[in-house]
Amino acid sequence: MARGQGSLILRYVHGLVGRSEAGARSDRQLLESFAGLRDEAAFAALVERHGALVWGVCRRVLGRDQDAEDAFQATFLVLARKAGSVRWRQEIANWLYAVAVRVAQRVRSRAQKQRCLESEAVAVAKANEVPDSDSFELIEMVDEEVSRLPEKYRKPVVLCCLEGKTYAEASRLLGWPEGTTSARLSRARDLLRRRLTRRGLALSGAAAAILTGTGSAAAAVSAGLAETTVRAAPVFAAHQAISGPAVTLAEGMLEAMFPPGSRSRWSCC
Repeated sequence: MARGQGSLILRYVHGLVGRSEAGARSDRQLLESFAGLRDEAAFAALVERHGALVWGVCRRVLGRDQDAEDAFQATFLVLARKAGSVRWRQEIANWLYAVAVRVAQRVRSRAQKQRCLESEAVAVAKANEVPDSDSFELIEMVDEEVSRLPEKYRKPVVLCCLEGKTYAEASRLLGWPEGTTSARLSRARDLLRRRLTRRGLALSGAAAAILTGTGSAAAAVSAGLAETTVRAAPVFAAHQAISGPAVTLAEGMLEAMFPPGSRSRWSCC
């Protein structure tokens, strides 16, 4: 996260919960506090902790800030609604990443239909092009392929490459030996390179930064977006009257991800 933008969010979060408390509590503890007490400060800490991850996904998939903001808020609203009905682990980054990819893809599909930006001929022509290694399409494909990895490989990618955690930090959260984390991250990178190569793409530039972790802190979340999201969370979680594009999107995602009477794979992170 960029230093200037990040400091604004940190000031907001620390004003609610205090520096030491926000850093000491696990994701699961913060979710339990939010679910049981509608603790806005606990949710603020989660947004501060994982906001850059979610914003990065939304920006890479969507490009337009307004669309990315809607997807960002919707992702955290889904988290707010499910905070008390899911058996959470100590870390939720993997779950948030997977949800953010799905939400952003839905926004992109909706936006393309509404705007009718491309004729059929243009769409066919673009499908036959091979984007260069730094193009929007390649970066988006990296997120698609990361989201399709088996969970044991996706988790270290999300924590180490996208959230910038060390092997030791990721291993502690996952409950794995450091050697296991390192080996699975290496395997995940190999799988991603092979899959992208099969799609006719070379891995370099911005897309490579995702896998090496060098671009993990590049996604800055504005303080205004973070605060708006935090303030909407308890209202949405309580099923109270609230409206807006992000709310509509979150409701639709909840119906798709947690259909009544079915056992969803989203029941834990």
